[in-house]
Amino acid sequence: MKNGAFRRVVRYLRNSIAHPYPIAGTTAQQREGIKFLWWDLLFANISVAFYAEFVTLFILELGGTSGMIGTMSSFNSAMTLLGPLIGAMLVARSGKRKVWVVLGSGGLGRLTLLLSAVVPLLFDGLTAVIVVIVLMCIRSLAGSISGPPAQSLQGDIFPPGIRSRWNSLAMVTGSVITVGVVPLAGFIIRFISGAAGYQTTMLLAAVLGFVATWFYSQIPEPESAERQTNPRTKAKGGGWAAFLSDRRFLLYCGVQFVWQFGIQISGPFFTVYMREGLGFSVDTIALLATATAVVNIFALAMAGKLVSDKNYAKMTAIGMLLVPFMPLSWYFAHSAWGVLGAKAYGVIAWACVHVAGLPLILSITPREHRAQFIALANAVSAIAAIIVPIPAGWIYEAYGFRVNLLLSAAGRGVAALMFLAMYLRGAFSWSYDDRREAELTRQQHV
Repeated sequence: MKNGAFRRVVRYLRNSIAHPYPIAGTTAQQREGIKFLWWDLLFANISVAFYAEFVTLFILELGGTSGMIGTMSSFNSAMTLLGPLIGAMLVARSGKRKVWVVLGSGGLGRLTLLLSAVVPLLFDGLTAVIVVIVLMCIRSLAGSISGPPAQSLQGDIFPPGIRSRWNSLAMVTGSVITVGVVPLAGFIIRFISGAAGYQTTMLLAAVLGFVATWFYSQIPEPESAERQTNPRTKAKGGGWAAFLSDRRFLLYCGVQFVWQFGIQISGPFFTVYMREGLGFSVDTIALLATATAVVNIFALAMAGKLVSDKNYAKMTAIGMLLVPFMPLSWYFAHSAWGVLGAKAYGVIAWACVHVAGLPLILSITPREHRAQFIALANAVSAIAAIIVPIPAGWIYEAYGFRVNLLLSAAGRGVAALMFLAMYLRGAFSWSYDDRREAELTRQQHV
């Protein structure tokens, strides 16, 4: 009896890990793609958790300075503007998506992690620092290039009915892995000590990342609608011309620019404020981050139940109206408990916006130009991320973080009202996928 119960528990856990993803309304090819995408997601998140939080510390350990780190951050921000445009161009010219993900973030991006692990064995001093920074910038570019192809491919793998559930599952999984793996990586770094500790976690991240790449390479790629084979279409500018003529998507990009403005006016300074303004120790900041990550797991799981692919625009509008109160809650936070409350409210308010993000962008982008539309939306957001932190830093130094918080709340609030106006005017009442399915149904009955 006890053995039977034990086997049932083991079987339940195995099934929960092996295939917890939604498959309703999918074809055999889509189910095969979702299976491999799930395993890619698991290993990719574990890989990221082993290095993402420690790159800056690794550079400092090698002798880098805050100025060098700032330069790397600026370059990486520029790559989020340039990379997606390159990725979209590659998709438009080749009609392929998977290959650019495998070669980009899956190949070159993870190779930079492996090379970073061996840099201290080959170089020392300033040379080692510069080489690692260059490798991290290359990694950022490779990842940015792969973004639009990966999202475009997901649009074909996941039918509209399960996109929000997959997005929720992916985010919850990422948060759970972060809570479990980041402390392990920190322990490894402290146990081995020195640059060797960071080298070990970089090496583990590279190996696990290449496992994820192998799983991604096994995804069966559906026939792409994005290859521009018609000379007339190319002559008219293809996806770029379609983007400029799509009033709804242009308005959406305008909302995203204002939204990013509101985020970036305060976003880079929350940790600085906790350390300098409130006097929190590094351990307190780390503990708050861990507690917030736990809250985020439950918030995303609940959002996955609230957001369906029929109400993603509505839930996005509600979430965006709640988010501006997050910086206002920080305005009144003076203790660790106050900050924990503000951070917890923030992840709860953001949950529906995050979960609905993928189905929303996929619904308002045409399949034949999806990668280009996504790239241009990312580019608009990247422009705000590049230009806003500079004046935001001046405001922080001159007037204090509370002014940043008020401006941030105002910017997010304006963007939320703009999105709400679009929603109430019916801008999201139809999607390209719904229109295409309706057209196919009509043709079948003619």
